[in-house]
Amino acid sequence: MQVEQVKDGKFTITFTKDEMLILNNALNETANGIWISEFQTRTGYDREEFQKLLDQIGGVLDAIS
Repeated sequence: MQVEQVKDGKFTITFTKDEMLILNNALNETANGIWISEFQTRTGYDREEFQKLLDQIGGVLDAIS
C-alpha cells in the first residue's frame, strides 16, 4: 500500500491486487461474522455503508480478474 495524497479528509492510496484481496476478505468476514444487532456498535458504521464499500472493492477486483 502506498499513500499518494491526503487532502481535505480524502486519501489517494495505491494497493496491489493482493492487498485489495486481503482488504476484501477482511471486510467480508466482518460483514458476515457479526450479528446484525451488534453490527453498528462493533464497527461504528451501519451495515448498508459497510456493504457498499465491500461491493465497490468487489467490483474493482472483478474488473481486474
